[in-house]
Amino acid sequence: MRKSSVIAAAGLVLGMAGGALASTCPKIIKEGRDKVAARFDASAAEAKKLFNEAEVLHKAAKHGESEAMAKKGLDLVK
Repeated sequence: MRKSSVIAAAGLVLGMAGGALASTCPKIIKEGRDKVAARFDASAAEAKKLFNEAEVLHKAAKHGESEAMAKKGLDLVK
Protein backbone atom coordinates (compact mmCIF):
# COMPACT_ATOMS: atom_id res chain seq x y z
CA MET A 1 0.00 0.00 0.00
CA ARG A 2 2.74 2.45 0.96
CA LYS A 3 4.73 1.73 -2.22
CA SER A 4 1.78 2.55 -4.45
CA SER A 5 1.23 5.82 -2.57
CA VAL A 6 4.85 6.83 -3.15
CA ILE A 7 4.55 5.97 -6.85
CA ALA A 8 1.33 7.95 -7.14
CA ALA A 9 2.89 10.96 -5.42
CA ALA A 10 5.94 10.80 -7.71
CA GLY A 11 3.65 10.68 -10.74
CA LEU A 12 1.76 13.71 -9.51
CA VAL A 13 4.95 15.71 -8.98
CA LEU A 14 6.28 14.78 -12.42
CA GLY A 15 2.96 15.66 -14.02
CA MET A 16 3.01 19.08 -12.41
CA ALA A 17 6.60 19.67 -13.56
CA GLY A 18 5.60 18.84 -17.13
CA GLY A 19 2.82 21.39 -16.90
CA ALA A 20 5.26 24.03 -15.71
CA LEU A 21 7.54 23.33 -18.66
CA ALA A 22 4.57 23.45 -21.00
CA SER A 23 3.82 27.04 -20.06
CA THR A 24 7.47 28.10 -20.21
CA CYS A 25 8.07 27.19 -23.86
CA PRO A 26 5.64 29.72 -25.39
CA LYS A 27 6.97 32.51 -23.17
CA ILE A 28 10.56 31.93 -24.28
CA ILE A 29 9.52 31.58 -27.92
CA LYS A 30 7.54 34.85 -27.75
CA GLU A 31 10.43 36.65 -26.07
CA GLY A 32 12.76 35.48 -28.82
CA ARG A 33 10.40 36.36 -31.65
CA ASP A 34 9.93 39.82 -30.18
CA LYS A 35 13.72 40.32 -30.15
CA VAL A 36 14.16 39.32 -33.80
CA ALA A 37 11.01 40.86 -35.23
CA ALA A 38 12.80 43.82 -36.83
CA ARG A 39 16.15 42.13 -37.45
CA PHE A 40 17.28 40.73 -40.77
CA ASP A 41 20.83 39.58 -40.04
CA ALA A 42 22.01 35.96 -40.32
CA SER A 43 21.88 35.25 -36.59
CA ALA A 44 18.31 36.54 -36.40
CA ALA A 45 17.32 34.33 -39.34
CA GLU A 46 18.85 31.28 -37.64
CA ALA A 47 17.13 32.19 -34.36
CA LYS A 48 13.77 32.46 -36.14
CA LYS A 49 14.24 28.90 -37.46
CA LEU A 50 15.04 27.69 -33.95
CA PHE A 51 11.93 29.39 -32.53
CA ASN A 52 9.79 27.73 -35.22
CA GLU A 53 11.32 24.34 -34.41
CA ALA A 54 10.76 24.98 -30.70
CA GLU A 55 7.09 25.69 -31.38
CA VAL A 56 6.72 22.41 -33.29
CA LEU A 57 8.36 20.53 -30.41
CA HIS A 58 6.07 22.28 -27.91
CA LYS A 59 2.99 21.24 -29.89
CA ALA A 60 4.32 17.66 -29.90
CA ALA A 61 4.51 17.84 -26.06
CA LYS A 62 8.31 17.66 -26.09
CA HIS A 63 8.63 20.56 -23.68
CA GLY A 64 12.16 19.98 -22.47
CA GLU A 65 13.46 19.88 -26.04
CA SER A 66 11.30 22.85 -26.98
CA GLU A 67 12.62 24.97 -24.14
CA ALA A 68 16.23 24.04 -24.96
CA MET A 69 15.72 24.93 -28.64
CA ALA A 70 14.11 28.27 -27.77
CA LYS A 71 16.92 29.13 -25.36
CA LYS A 72 19.46 28.28 -28.05
CA GLY A 73 17.69 30.77 -30.33
CA LEU A 74 17.76 33.42 -27.60
CA ASP A 75 21.50 32.90 -27.15
CA LEU A 76 22.01 33.73 -30.82
CA VAL A 77 20.37 37.14 -30.52
CA LYS A 78 21.59 38.40 -27.16
